Amino acid sequence: MSWTGVREPLKGGVLLGLPHAAHVTSTPTLRRASSLPQLPHKSQLLASGGSSSSLTQSRLYFVYILPLLQQRRQALTISLFTMTFSQSSSVTPAPLDSAWPPAHIWETMGAADRASWLGQIQRDRARRLEMDVAETDLRRRRPRVDLQDDDNVEENREPPPEVKPLIDIFPGVSAALLTRVFERKLKATELIRFKEKSVTELDQEDRVFKMTESGGTVGFKKAAASLKDWGANPQTWTSCFLTYLAVIGYLFSEKYPKAVPNLLMFMRQILDLAQTYQWSKAVLPLALNFHQYILDKGELSTENNLVTAPFREKYLRHNLTLPAKSPANTSARPRQTRSTRSSNNETEVCDKFNTTGCLWEGCKRRHECTACGLSQHGASSCRKKT
Repeated sequence: MSWTGVREPLKGGVLLGLPHAAHVTSTPTLRRASSLPQLPHKSQLLASGGSSSSLTQSRLYFVYILPLLQQRRQALTISLFTMTFSQSSSVTPAPLDSAWPPAHIWETMGAADRASWLGQIQRDRARRLEMDVAETDLRRRRPRVDLQDDDNVEENREPPPEVKPLIDIFPGVSAALLTRVFERKLKATELIRFKEKSVTELDQEDRVFKMTESGGTVGFKKAAASLKDWGANPQTWTSCFLTYLAVIGYLFSEKYPKAVPNLLMFMRQILDLAQTYQWSKAVLPLALNFHQYILDKGELSTENNLVTAPFREKYLRHNLTLPAKSPANTSARPRQTRSTRSSNNETEVCDKFNTTGCLWEGCKRRHECTACGLSQHGASSCRKKT
């Protein structure tokens, strides 16, 4: 619709500049011209204004006609907007949220723009709903797919025939770890996995879990064992290494008969060094790194596995030696000094007199029987023994 310029206030009681009459009558929601505010005729205004010639036509227009024109135009605009919006969009606006434009912008938008905006909001919400449903379905069908790693693959894999008999012999060792020993993939730091675990520790998985923003679960392996996990003495390492030696013996003793004896000599050397150097800072790093050096060579039939000089110089530094121990006192217990004994005076009863007899001329203790109190005999010969 288009409006023509409003120049003349009245023409037969009908406002100029309004849409064509056909447009007005064809719209059911549009008010009829008779129901809108009626403008007075020019003759009525002139009659009410008297015969004063000072009121010109332009003054009449601005004083009386223009306010009525503005009121009527506002009424028509509201009616036209209501009609157009009801025809172009039948969607009931949802409560305003972050996807909606600000109120002052929404009021200035046309019906077509509003309908387009509503459609885009509905499409975005439908897309988000589809993504949430797909993600939930994926988590239900593959609840722990993100936790699969090399360890899980080895746990689920069928162990080799050579390893199966060892599963019952070493119940505290996983089949995956036994398989790694058989396939020569073991790392020296993994020896701690041979440590015997309590029932509580066996029930706890070596993993930590974290919730994602979408509600999923992501698993992480715990960090590799640090030097602190081995303890402050050789006990844990020795226990794990002995179990490892037993596994080596079961798997490779026939083909490599020197493997276990050579590793035993290596363990003995490590334990001897632990008597001189600090375990956590010197001997344990040496043991783990030199054992890894042996594993990297992949030779089980080597003549010896004694620690070489470069490794000793690198890890066994003079500032990491243990403090010197005081020599053990193997001499006889020193005689008790006279100052620590009971005083040699008459306030004390002579024990020697009551047992074997006192022959010391300088004894000042009372020579009397502790049983009867007589001085003729000691307690050993008293007839009144209790």
